[in-house]
Amino acid sequence: MEKVKVSISGHDFNLRSDNPERLRAAESELKKKISQISEAAAGMSLTDTVILSALDIADEAESAKNDCDMYKKQSEELKKQLEEYEQHGSNMKSAQEELSAAQDRIKLLETENNELIAENDKALALKEENAELVEKNKALENKLAQLETSWNNLKRDYARSHNKKDDVSGANEQEIAVLKDTVNTYEKTFDEYVKQKSAEIAELNDELNALKKKYSDLNQQMSEIVNDGQMTL
Repeated sequence: MEKVKVSISGHDFNLRSDNPERLRAAESELKKKISQISEAAAGMSLTDTVILSALDIADEAESAKNDCDMYKKQSEELKKQLEEYEQHGSNMKSAQEELSAAQDRIKLLETENNELIAENDKALALKEENAELVEKNKALENKLAQLETSWNNLKRDYARSHNKKDDVSGANEQEIAVLKDTVNTYEKTFDEYVKQKSAEIAELNDELNALKKKYSDLNQQMSEIVNDGQMTL
């Protein structure tokens, strides 16, 4: 605390203040107000002049305080708005990032979808090939049935001839034996062919079913991605 001498209208005051400069500024402001009021009302007593000056200064101080409170309130509102804008900006940035990620994922899924469509086309071609194989198998089965019928007829004819007293010529026996070997070989080859083609058909059906499931799952994922992107927006 420092000692400060203040003189107001011929009256001296010895005061103590932790901020002498501020006290001297207040002294100067009061003297200025007293001078202004004295000029405006020359016949007013010193006491009344000082009181009015103090009242005027107090009014200005209260007005300044009100202005300060108003500015403070406005500052707080502006700060709140700024925080809301920053939050809004953050949310917008987050939404844009989510949208960008969703778009990238959709592009990836579209690429996979195109690849899957190509695989599906391949599967359809395999399915057509499968149908052709089935038709070929039916034709082979019919041919085999015809051969079996011929073979049975030959065996019947051979049995009838063998029961007769007249022996069958060696040429006929040799022809029948060759035909029998041919039929046996064809039966074995056909069985192996049928097994091989049946396995291929089963494998094609499994591959086709897997592609259908993958295509369905991919469409569902794309639908979910698009829906999520719309909700984010």
